[in-house]
Amino acid sequence: MEGGGRDMWKAIAAQDPAFGHPEKFCGDTEKTNWESATVTTLDDKILPYIEKICKRDPFIGKVVTGGYIKKPMRDCTSTEITGELLYHIGIPKVFGSVYDVRVPLDSTSKLMDGRKPADIKLPWIASIAKKAGLKKIKDTVVYNLLKKHNVV
Repeated sequence: MEGGGRDMWKAIAAQDPAFGHPEKFCGDTEKTNWESATVTTLDDKILPYIEKICKRDPFIGKVVTGGYIKKPMRDCTSTEITGELLYHIGIPKVFGSVYDVRVPLDSTSKLMDGRKPADIKLPWIASIAKKAGLKKIKDTVVYNLLKKHNVV
């Protein structure tokens, strides 16, 4: 472990034990590294949910750990880190609830004997709108959900 910040920490810690034990972090970085993500919000609407997760004021600088995404944070994409946060504020609780759209999507295709609702012949103006709409959502989570459930 070398570097300006680390050397400064060692120097400060040598003067006062309140600054911890930097030598404990000087060996195996795989065992001692720490990663974090910061959430910036436009307003305070989400803060009560974050406080409920961590069971303390989110502004005191403590950590909140997760476990929804099953890999080390350093290997996560920003989407996966956001997914971890959304899991903790309750978004996955939608699955299996009245807000879960997967069952109606599956049912739609099954009620049409396995045909895709997107393949229905529509009047020309509706067909143009459908084509434009599908093009707009292509390569999104919504499109992938519709595809997975045989709607498109």
